[in-house]
Amino acid sequence: ASPLMTRVSPLMTGASPLMTGASPLMTGASPPLMTGASPLMTGASPLMTGGTQAQLQPSQQLENPNYMVNDTVMSDPLLTLPLYFPHQAPLKMASLCYDLHGRPNTYYNFVSDTCISVNAHYQSGFSGRHDVIVLDEIAMRAVDRQGSCVDVMVDITCKVVINGVRLTLPQYTKDGVSVFTYGDRVRLSVPNCRHQQLVMWAMCQTYRINHPTTGAALDLKTLKFVVARTLSLNENSHGLIAQFWGVPVSLVPYFGQYHGQPVTTSDFYIVSVATKPHPRRFVAHWNAMSWDLSDGPCLYAGSGNGGPIFEVTSPNDPVIEGVHTDYITGARFAASFKYSRFTGNCT
Repeated sequence: ASPLMTRVSPLMTGASPLMTGASPLMTGASPPLMTGASPLMTGASPLMTGGTQAQLQPSQQLENPNYMVNDTVMSDPLLTLPLYFPHQAPLKMASLCYDLHGRPNTYYNFVSDTCISVNAHYQSGFSGRHDVIVLDEIAMRAVDRQGSCVDVMVDITCKVVINGVRLTLPQYTKDGVSVFTYGDRVRLSVPNCRHQQLVMWAMCQTYRINHPTTGAALDLKTLKFVVARTLSLNENSHGLIAQFWGVPVSLVPYFGQYHGQPVTTSDFYIVSVATKPHPRRFVAHWNAMSWDLSDGPCLYAGSGNGGPIFEVTSPNDPVIEGVHTDYITGARFAASFKYSRFTGNCT
């Protein structure tokens, strides 16, 4: 069968913050996002699935790949990447949705490119418990138009610190790097050594959830990270989000074995991601709902850390390249990790 084909948009979108193991606990809804962004995906338990033996046409045969018109990438421990199939219902606008539960008190790289590195700090949402993970800090290192490095940290209260000094004004603009604060949102814009700007948002949010042990209602604070415009990203950019930028994606229906039983429904797909040098193939389950039970649809894939799953045997590649520990950085602004693309000369 001919696969549906597209690319992960040059502008992307992302996900939802709270989880126990791989399953989020939340009842709160995400507030509307900013201009030019796709609707936010939040809440709700992801369905983890995997693959089979169907053959895909090589992604290189794509003559006119499709792009999302206003892609955005949002992310926290649950990630969502928008896909666009303009002539294929019900997948006309679907998203690849995957989980990255990670480790508490750990920095993971989300975006790595020539002149930009963005780390997210994972933390336990409950004292002494590691089953509810939130983002409590976004740390960006960027090279400005003068070749100097600028370090920007946004914490869970949307406090901003630039080069070690707290930002007390509503904005900072210098040599192509700008930071604008809007109460519970912070807009970050950097040139990434190019003329076009890379635009990102950090949004401070509070979710009403049930405690996983006592069931008591709690307000849990977290950050949502959104890449809203990615025109300056390079094709070989990396990180837990940026590795998917502009990558061709194709789908064919999956009718192999799942949990040892043949699949007879049409809501499983083999996803082929044409990453270089090693393309990946895995199975995803189509669901009309996104993380927050709003309109999707989402193609849920991968294990609790973006890896292979146990329900199928083949194809069963990880969603992300390597394993989640490959993306751990040693410190807040550290740009070095296994797949780092950052070349800035910072001291």
